[in-house]
Amino acid sequence: MKHNHAAKEPEKHKSAAMSGRAEEAATPDAATVTTSTDTPAPAETAAELLVHLQRLQAEFNNYRRRADADVATALERGREKAIRELLPVLDSFALAKAHAKAPAPAAENPHKAAAVTEESELSKGFTLIYSQLHKLLDEWQVSEIPGTGLVDTRLHEVYITETLPNKPAGTILQVLQPGYVRNGTVLRTAKVKAARN
Repeated sequence: MKHNHAAKEPEKHKSAAMSGRAEEAATPDAATVTTSTDTPAPAETAAELLVHLQRLQAEFNNYRRRADADVATALERGREKAIRELLPVLDSFALAKAHAKAPAPAAENPHKAAAVTEESELSKGFTLIYSQLHKLLDEWQVSEIPGTGLVDTRLHEVYITETLPNKPAGTILQVLQPGYVRNGTVLRTAKVKAARN
């Protein structure tokens, strides 16, 4: 047992010596204390922080402008897509309106008179819906491409040509399907019949 006790005593001396050195290192000596000149003055730190803050603010403002522009672009694309999908519906209403003409009333048969009244009411309904669709397109700054004058390949698509010696080549004779433009962007070209020589 003495053997074990003797082995523990040198360990106690080692740990006491180490703790003494640690205490010496922890307590500053007047000769070893030096003031550091590496620490920036508070005014320099504040100026640097202000510049950093201004840079972050500018980056955030740029990000916000880009995000707002991205949202506006996405909304504009969505509107144009919705308008393009609405145009065939407008065409269908135009055809229905043209074909829903009421015939002259027949006084002899009351059932025919009732049918004529229903058809004229139907025609009025088509006309009302058609005008509402056009009003909506006006609100969205959508305008119909003119179907007169000469063919403009950016706005018109020639489907049929007819030889007419008295008309200049490329003169629009008839609009087969109206085209539409919005804020300078062609949503759909007008399908036309044009003259050729």
